[in-house]
Amino acid sequence: MAVSTSTAFEAGAGASPDTVYLLIASVGCALAVLWLTWLTISAWRGWTGGRFGEWVMSWSFIRGVMVVVILFWLLLR
Repeated sequence: MAVSTSTAFEAGAGASPDTVYLLIASVGCALAVLWLTWLTISAWRGWTGGRFGEWVMSWSFIRGVMVVVILFWLLLR
């Protein structure tokens, strides 16, 4: 970002672009972890309730972890 663009952004937003990026990345990572927690609890309840088997529970957790890892990689690089 050019110096004039960064200065204009700071004047308009009241914060530096790095601070805004950190805020967005932090909120995104927190939401991803909350989603993974919800997915895990839902899968556990479904498995203990007998609605689906251990295989489905395990794969839903593995897919959720893979999605969170990819989101972290996209947000924190």
